[in-house]
Amino acid sequence: LIKESTETNTIGAFTFFDNEKDNLFKWKNLYKLRVRGCSLSGVVVTPFSNITTVYVTTQFMESLIIKNEEVSYLLSFLPKGSNSNVSLLYRGSRDGFEAKIFHLTCNRMGKTLTIVQSKNNFVFGGFTNSLWWSRKTDKVTSQDNGAFVFSLRNADGVAHEKYCIREGEEEHAIKNSEKFGPYFGNKKKNY
Repeated sequence: LIKESTETNTIGAFTFFDNEKDNLFKWKNLYKLRVRGCSLSGVVVTPFSNITTVYVTTQFMESLIIKNEEVSYLLSFLPKGSNSNVSLLYRGSRDGFEAKIFHLTCNRMGKTLTIVQSKNNFVFGGFTNSLWWSRKTDKVTSQDNGAFVFSLRNADGVAHEKYCIREGEEEHAIKNSEKFGPYFGNKKKNY
């Protein structure tokens, strides 16, 4: 990877490999880069790319869904913002999509952020401060005043959006049932 330099007295680029990036970039900063490929001998093999925005963070490194430019938006949704510490508990594509497996890995783990990618490449999810549980009934919900759902990528072209729980619905923030994986809100029937 090559970072194009804005300095007038340089050859125009810095090259770095492996963990050398720790010396060039500061963590939790946003950089605009243009990259190009070079052979091991230093011969340039591709022209500079278009400008790419990179947020340098260890957050969401394990995610196969979140794009680098989406990390800062997603962190801004969380109660601790960019100071949030996230780790991967469950991945449906790795662990399986059964509700039982979700609950085995996520029950009683504390605050959780759920990220979902649809077949159409839309990305959305939810956050709860409440604990997940495996209740035998599908009628058990948990209260959480800080729960929310969000959209990162969607068909309507709406910018990254966070939707807080409706006032008066806090007691139904998540559904705790062994029959479902992560379930936000409480679907109500209209009679």
